[in-house]
Parts: sequence; C-alpha cells; structure tokens
Amino acid sequence: LINNAMNNLIYCLFTNDNEIANKHQVKQNFRYFTDVMQKCFEEEDHNTALMLQNALQHSSIKIFKFKKRKKDKLFDEKIDEKYGSWRNSYFNHLKEAMNTKINDTYIPSLMVLNIHKEKTKIYSSHTNLKNYWLPQDIEALIGLYKVYHPLQPCDPYPLFEDPPVNDNIGLMVIANNIKK
Repeated sequence: LINNAMNNLIYCLFTNDNEIANKHQVKQNFRYFTDVMQKCFEEEDHNTALMLQNALQHSSIKIFKFKKRKKDKLFDEKIDEKYGSWRNSYFNHLKEAMNTKINDTYIPSLMVLNIHKEKTKIYSSHTNLKNYWLPQDIEALIGLYKVYHPLQPCDPYPLFEDPPVNDNIGLMVIANNIKK
C-alpha cells in the first residue's frame, strides 16, 4: 500500500486535471506537497510525512532540479535530525517511536517500523550484534497502534489504489515528456 501511495503521489505531481502538467504546474504541485508534508510533521503524523518525503525525493522528480525555498531547506535539516536518513533506515524515528507513549496525536511511520522489524529479524541471529529491540517488540508496537487507531470501514481511498504508472521507468518517461 505504501508503494502504491508513493507512486500515486508522484503521478499526481506530474498531472493536472488528468493531463500531463507543464514544468510550472509540477513545481506548484511539488511545493504544495512539501507544505502538506511540513503540516503532517507538525501535527505528528510521521507516517504521512515520511511517505511524502520519500515520494518527493524520487529520482523522477529530482530531474527537475527545483530550487528549494529557504523554509524548505530549514525543514530538511529539521527532518533529517528528527528522523535520521535512509542511510541509517531512519533509526532516530524508530527510537522516538519505541520510546513515545501511545497517544491519539502521535502516528509513527509504519514504513520505518516494518523496515526495522525485518532488519532485526535478519540480524538477530548474529550474537555479536546488539539489537536495541527485538522484532517482537516492534511488532507489538505496530499491533498496539492498530488497536489504538483502528481502521474505519469506508470506501477505498484512491491514494492506495493501484497507480496508473507503477514502475520507476514509467514515471521517468512521464517526467522526461513534461515540457520544460
């Protein structure tokens, strides 16, 4: 579902009313989603914030080389400090999520929790490596959040449906066809 959401977000960035956007419209969409990401971060919806950050850093978007606003540069520093980076699998966020008392405003990134759950399963067999948390600890936290924030029955949200373009090559082709 997270991959579908990221591909749909990227596709949405490249379109305007179901037609391929021009570069200016893509830039406007990029800034809009950047502002949404910042709002999610402030409201402690880290699941959406990290998903948006990863989508906005996709190689098909980077080819446009949009100049970042000053507030975006400051936010990038803030988010890197709080979450960590892809190099350490956002370990800072994992530490925060594992140590934060469950409440109705804090939503950790499921992507980060799943990454670390799988990594600890793989590396827990190595006795010389110290793991901060066992895979079961992370799985338990995911389960607690499922209980605390249950899914409400509703129509499927279009963001999580199968995207019109579901591979990197297709997204790169669209990006290269956008009028510069």
